[in-house]
Amino acid sequence: MANPTALTPKEKPVKIRKLEYHTVISEFKYEIPKSEIIEEFGSIENFEKAMTSEYGNNPELFIKFDNFMIDRDYSADREDDWVSDRKGGFEVEYKLDKK
Repeated sequence: MANPTALTPKEKPVKIRKLEYHTVISEFKYEIPKSEIIEEFGSIENFEKAMTSEYGNNPELFIKFDNFMIDRDYSADREDDWVSDRKGGFEVEYKLDKK
């Protein structure tokens, strides 16, 4: 392998970029006070309906849930499962960096 520091002062190196396309599943775990859920949705059952209604017959209810989560900015524990690393098979692409 050639040493990049061996370039002459006038010679510009060719820059390339390596892109790796991975599949990752990110899981976020929240702890929300029950009293806040009941205050906003009336019950845990209504909260669960709101949480799962995005593709159902009540998208407005999901928007209410989504706003509830965004407005309060609850912290979450995050776990990432890098499926492509675990199972292998991610895609790689090389490109000339023309910038």
